[in-house]
Amino acid sequence: YSPSGGWPYKPAQLTTALDWSVGLTHVFRMPVFDVMAGFFTALLLQRYGFRRAADNRFWRIVVPFVVGWIILFPLVMFLAAVGRRGLDPALDFILSGKFLAYAHPLHLWFLEYLIVLYLQLRQRWPAAQR
Repeated sequence: YSPSGGWPYKPAQLTTALDWSVGLTHVFRMPVFDVMAGFFTALLLQRYGFRRAADNRFWRIVVPFVVGWIILFPLVMFLAAVGRRGLDPALDFILSGKFLAYAHPLHLWFLEYLIVLYLQLRQRWPAAQR
């Protein structure tokens, strides 16, 4: 309901009344999510070692991200195109592959960030412990 952001659907009446709440929740919940993910990753590393922990994170973070994105991104782009231009142009937009020029992780961005953090962990983890 805010004029801020690039949402494909916006109601006719927009307001900035709750914009501060979005910032407040993001400032709190995303760092908490990352800290919890870090604690669980440290637990996995301590209990099982690097290889098994990496395998666990792959199947629980990377695979859901990739599968979810493959399903959600074309669907969201199709629905946005239908809303903006109609059914026939939307079908052409999807079937031609033009929608891939707008590739974005959508609401799966937090998993993308987590994957990047895990890849940085791999670079810093001593090779002797892998």
